[in-house]
Amino acid sequence: MELPHFPYSIPLRPHDVAIADAMLAEKGLLGKQWILLNISTGKADRNFSDQQNVALAKGLAGLGLPVGIIASPKEHGRASRIATEAGAGVTPLPFGTLGAVMSGIGNAALVATPDTAIVHITSAMGRPIVAMIPADVVGGWEPLGVPSRVIIAGGAATMEPTNTEPTNTEPTNTEPTNFVKLAIAAAGELLGIAARQQ
Repeated sequence: MELPHFPYSIPLRPHDVAIADAMLAEKGLLGKQWILLNISTGKADRNFSDQQNVALAKGLAGLGLPVGIIASPKEHGRASRIATEAGAGVTPLPFGTLGAVMSGIGNAALVATPDTAIVHITSAMGRPIVAMIPADVVGGWEPLGVPSRVIIAGGAATMEPTNTEPTNTEPTNTEPTNFVKLAIAAAGELLGIAARQQ
């Protein structure tokens, strides 16, 4: 028996759309092209360090579009600190509901995220995505049906642990890691493809 194909679909409540639109308008993003960067995951070992997120936000903003950073409600302060450190063109988007997050995703030109439900929500919203997925889960958990690039992020060479506070004996490394560079390049490629298709 052949199973029917059901494409992703997410119904949005008008209230959540209004919340998202109000915040995007306040931040100067509503009706404009912008990039959404998610910094939160459900598992600490899939989070990127603040330094990596700052480098990623700066690099994405360097592609010529503003960047909005989303995070889980308990990490809104962290998102604000990362946006401040990343500088011009980067702003936090402290959405308070999942529906507002989904509406925000639907307004973004591109989404960049570590491995989390945001990968699948982005697919459902039909938005291009750069997904940074650990090597141990690649194979069936990638974005579906949308322009996408998957950066395999895992192992000591590409990911740092969540707690990256420097000690007196270890230098602070502000150089973007390889996966950050790859993610920025992939985002540029997807934005270029979208621009040529318009």
